[in-house]
Amino acid sequence: MIGNGVVGILSESINKWERRAPLTPAQCARLLHRGIDEESGTVTRIIVQPSMKRIHHDALYEEAGCEISENLSECGLILGVKQPKLEMILPNKAYAFFSHTHKAQKENMPLLDKILLIVGDHGKRLLGFGKFAGRAGVIDMLHGLGIRYLSMGYSTPFLSLGASYMYPSLAAAKAAVSSVGEEIATQGLPSEICPLAFIFKLLPHTFVDPSRLSELSKGRNPAPGRSTSKRVYQVYGCVVTSPDMVQPKDSTRTFDKADYYAHPDEYNPIFHEKIVPYASVIVNCMYWEKRFPRLLSIKQLKELTKDGCRYDPFSNSYHDDMEGKGVICLAVDNLPTEFPKEATEQFGDILSQFVGNLASTEDVSELPSQLRRACIVSEGALTPLYTYIPRIANGSLKQNKLVELETARNHRNGLGCVETVAEMAREQNQIEDICWDSLGFSLVPTDQMYMSKCSTGGFFSKGKLQRYGSIELSPASGVLNYGQGLFEGLKAYRKENGSILLFRPMENASRMVQGAERMCMPSPTVEQFVEAVKLTVLANKRWVPPAGKGSLYIRPLLIGSGAVLGVAPAPEYTFLVYVSPVGNYFKGPLAPINLVVENDFHRATPGGTGGVKTIGNYAAVMKAQAAAKSKGYSDVLYLDSVHNKYLEEASSSNVFLVKGKTISTPSVKGTILPGITRKSIIEFARIQGFKVEERLIPVDELFAADEVFCTGTAVVVSPVGSITYLGKKISYCRESGGVGVVSRQLYSSLTNLQMGLTEDKLGWTVEL
Repeated sequence: MIGNGVVGILSESINKWERRAPLTPAQCARLLHRGIDEESGTVTRIIVQPSMKRIHHDALYEEAGCEISENLSECGLILGVKQPKLEMILPNKAYAFFSHTHKAQKENMPLLDKILLIVGDHGKRLLGFGKFAGRAGVIDMLHGLGIRYLSMGYSTPFLSLGASYMYPSLAAAKAAVSSVGEEIATQGLPSEICPLAFIFKLLPHTFVDPSRLSELSKGRNPAPGRSTSKRVYQVYGCVVTSPDMVQPKDSTRTFDKADYYAHPDEYNPIFHEKIVPYASVIVNCMYWEKRFPRLLSIKQLKELTKDGCRYDPFSNSYHDDMEGKGVICLAVDNLPTEFPKEATEQFGDILSQFVGNLASTEDVSELPSQLRRACIVSEGALTPLYTYIPRIANGSLKQNKLVELETARNHRNGLGCVETVAEMAREQNQIEDICWDSLGFSLVPTDQMYMSKCSTGGFFSKGKLQRYGSIELSPASGVLNYGQGLFEGLKAYRKENGSILLFRPMENASRMVQGAERMCMPSPTVEQFVEAVKLTVLANKRWVPPAGKGSLYIRPLLIGSGAVLGVAPAPEYTFLVYVSPVGNYFKGPLAPINLVVENDFHRATPGGTGGVKTIGNYAAVMKAQAAAKSKGYSDVLYLDSVHNKYLEEASSSNVFLVKGKTISTPSVKGTILPGITRKSIIEFARIQGFKVEERLIPVDELFAADEVFCTGTAVVVSPVGSITYLGKKISYCRESGGVGVVSRQLYSSLTNLQMGLTEDKLGWTVEL
């Protein structure tokens, strides 16, 4: 039945407000008349369940060539906007709809079925209704504002606005708002309630800086018993960012967003003082965690609402009316349903691109990549990208005595399946919750790893995800006997909105290709490397720490896995990727490290392998590093092996010297690893006006440097507080605790970019 080319469209049954449809009649007609299409798939029939409330009437679907019937048993693919009732799900079908099952929320677990959350190759969501929710929310807000001001004794043009669902189209709603805008521009608003501070471009408006809000609000509330005939002919928009919400507890420090995310306990809220007293409407679209300061507490609300608003903080009570004390609250619930015509058209335009493939394909593995990534359940089991769901659900269910949810085991033969969360989560009971604050740089086993193989002279096969665990190697494998192996290291960061960023994965991929050539090994292509990293991160995304708590360390590994007795390239190679969550290298503010220059041992020699990330390079530094640490040093700084006088690098990081506005670093000429962080810092420094020199640096220049720092994937930027050379200790930046201004500046710039706190104008990050 699956893949038979017959598409069904559900009658939405969960929500009485749901009038949207997955496809419009016109879109159905185009699919039916497209004919046989081997590339995009073929739709032979479309059967539509009748509905009296759908925005497009049944007759329009009939005119487009669809069949109207309650019976969808002949359909291989069934489309909906929201999930159907459980009893309506048929066996041996593919289902595509929004169920939010991927969030593993308790209320959605009964429907752990075939749903699609389609994401493009660029990592952004292709299908969604979010912008319609926002537009409906703003219009409902203006509607409520009119009622609220009337209850306070003020007549405003907002009274003529209806709720969003009252308009037949978004265009009609916009026209109504524009009419309100014209009335404000010509007749004005009562000055007692102005400035009205919010954002809506269809109204006459001016954007202002948050610092101007108090100035604009002077004279807003006249003395009791007095009124004024003064009118105001516009509204004001104000975009509020983190510096307007919190400030450092230490008054000598300035706001730093990266530091705030890492150490929110060191900041006090100021939102209730700088913004709330002067705002008419607050639109809050941000994510918040308990470890961050509360922007508005009940105590602060009591102080701010002595003259009234509408959640009543004095009695901690909520009221349905608009009159009395408290803050008027509007929350997104059914907002996307309120403009069903435009929402259906926009949604269907994108979905139409995929319907043919979905309707005519039996095997999930044959679907385009966007659809493969969207498939949550196939043949009765979770697909690799969504194996995190039971763990999250199990953690939630433990709090509710692991209530067993409804099951549909008879669906196992189809692409869609509803399974009991209790059964799927059984193996997850051993998983312990992570205390993100205690994470260091040590291995934490995760869920999945990626693996691909290649024979000598061949190409790497299409890899696959598998459960993280031990791998089997022959005792005669090339990597164990002759050290034929490379690895890479990069990180994934979680943004404050929950999305995930990779930092310059193409650079790591290119470096592995170059290293493989030096080690006489085949290598995955840059595209294969990046795709493997993406798949592995997404399969383990529950392990990506919250914003500011750390990162997901990614370790791609290329090894000679085939057995070989003589000194020769291995006959087989394995490329694998595994991940582990790691904490911030600096748990507090930036802290300096102390280095010692190594005179007896060398990290690399000219013509050797020091310039590639081969596994043997790191074993060679352990003896000197251990000796240094036993004497209280953080790490070793190596010199060149020919003259024993030029700086090279530390055990696993590159080194930089700062003198005035010039930054110097040893040039990469075969003995020094070309670090990705090193490259990024060089580019950042030049953008910020520094002169950067890559050259031979005599060790004696350490004595004249203003500051020294190291760079690497783990540390990003690590300030050097002191370096000991031939028994003499050289200290840096004593007045600032060993942390130089340049080190701090570059660290903040790079980490802000890596974590998505600043706009990526360089194209270095990849969003998943």
